[in-house]
Amino acid sequence: MEINNIYLGKRIREQRKNLSLTIEELAEKCNKSESFIGNIERGDDIPSLATLLIIANALSVNFDYLLQDTLDFSINKINPNHYYHREISNEVENMTLDQQKAIYEIIKSVKKYHT
Repeated sequence: MEINNIYLGKRIREQRKNLSLTIEELAEKCNKSESFIGNIERGDDIPSLATLLIIANALSVNFDYLLQDTLDFSINKINPNHYYHREISNEVENMTLDQQKAIYEIIKSVKKYHT
């Protein structure tokens, strides 16, 4: 069981952007370098637990929020569809009603074609 750096970095980036923070601002709040924060967001580095707590506090989220769905076994071994379900939901959430209807029709067509 390992933490997936990519998922963790993506969650940190999403929350940073939700707060309209730049990498520079987050780095300053965490007393870390901009390159270190960038590396974490890209999944090139994984922070220590202490650093992760600092980042969570700077982003005003719970520690477990950042770790949610980042364990490889919970995504890939127990329920491989979980990742795609969440990603699709996140994308659809930001669409207009017309776009959502179009996606729904595409999904129905794909299901019909593959059954």
